[in-house]
Amino acid sequence: MNIFLIGYRCTGKTTIGTILADLFEYAFWDTDQVVQEQAGMSIEAMVKKNGWPCFRHKEAHALEALANQATGHAGQVISTGGGIVLDPENRKLIREKGTAVWLKAEPAVIIERLGQDTRGQSSRPALTRSPIYQETVALLAERSPLYQETARFSIDTKALSPDQAARQIQQHMENFKNLTANG
Repeated sequence: MNIFLIGYRCTGKTTIGTILADLFEYAFWDTDQVVQEQAGMSIEAMVKKNGWPCFRHKEAHALEALANQATGHAGQVISTGGGIVLDPENRKLIREKGTAVWLKAEPAVIIERLGQDTRGQSSRPALTRSPIYQETVALLAERSPLYQETARFSIDTKALSPDQAARQIQQHMENFKNLTANG
């Protein structure tokens, strides 16, 4: 089974995903890391060289490959890039190939986390030319309906530690599994 973590940048997808994968004894993948490894360059360098459409194309291919691969584990947790839901085919694939969990946080929390991110701009280049707060608010408004359409459920990561969020997702998944087994 695939568990896809979707949501805006700095909502905890990678951090929570690694914990969740350990809880379920699943493999863990991060689409941004896969794309960077395959391209041999950072997201920032890719975008500067070829633009966002090229990155989105590579991201869609990575998602499809990960979603369709068989693993030696019972399943896998796949942390996706924040903009993966912009492509309707990606949203469809995620819904067909597993369960999506939308990790949410309000703009102020996201901006605070962006400022604390040690990876810096090479993995999180600006998405627009707007100041960061306006960019975050505008893109959340654009993407939130797409996250909601794709996700089976959501978790607000604002007040939760990564471990608490992972355990909350685990509980949701087990409740869902029990409902489908008994229904």
